[in-house]
Amino acid sequence: MQDVWVALATSEVASALRLSRWGYAAVNATHIAALGLLFGSVVTLDLRLLGLWRSTVLADLARPLVPIAAVGLIIAVASGLLLFVTR
Repeated sequence: MQDVWVALATSEVASALRLSRWGYAAVNATHIAALGLLFGSVVTLDLRLLGLWRSTVLADLARPLVPIAAVGLIIAVASGLLLFVTR
């Protein structure tokens, strides 16, 4: 398993992120925005389950928020992996 991490750390993508002035910052900003999508969606659904917005049907609220949370999770994992391999 260590060989995989060494290969990722020495890859061209990791090297480019280390050498780029704005590359690491852009990936970091993308990671933070993705976490915002993920946690924003989850918090909204949790608040509805706790009793806020009782006039809104849970299914109507969950229909757009669950895919948004899934996209946020996928982007956060991908960008987090990129941040991890640069170190």
